[in-house]
Amino acid sequence: MLLFVLAAVVQVVFFGVMFFLDARQMIAPDWKSAFKLGLNPLVIIFYAFSMLPIWWSYRTQYLFLEGRFWVASMVQIMIIQVTYMVASYLGARQMPSLREGIALGLIFVSVLIAGKR
Repeated sequence: MLLFVLAAVVQVVFFGVMFFLDARQMIAPDWKSAFKLGLNPLVIIFYAFSMLPIWWSYRTQYLFLEGRFWVASMVQIMIIQVTYMVASYLGARQMPSLREGIALGLIFVSVLIAGKR
């Protein structure tokens, strides 16, 4: 169970940084500053290597959920959606829309349904 929670935290951290950077670039005062941030070597290295811990965390969730692919996928999507909504708000002060709330609700229902099979 500890590995499952650690995997969720890893996903929140890495996806959170990605979505926060994206939100900050969306409200950049001009294209030059957005382009400059996007070409920052640290940002490029982060994006290049962030998939490894995200892959590990999904694999850990998959193993914890006893190989149930759809449940692990839905849990990961729910984590991504919540992280996106929080990072968008923190990065750009963009309030979550009704569409995002409906998507999160549908994902939650999907996790419940997939978990019962």
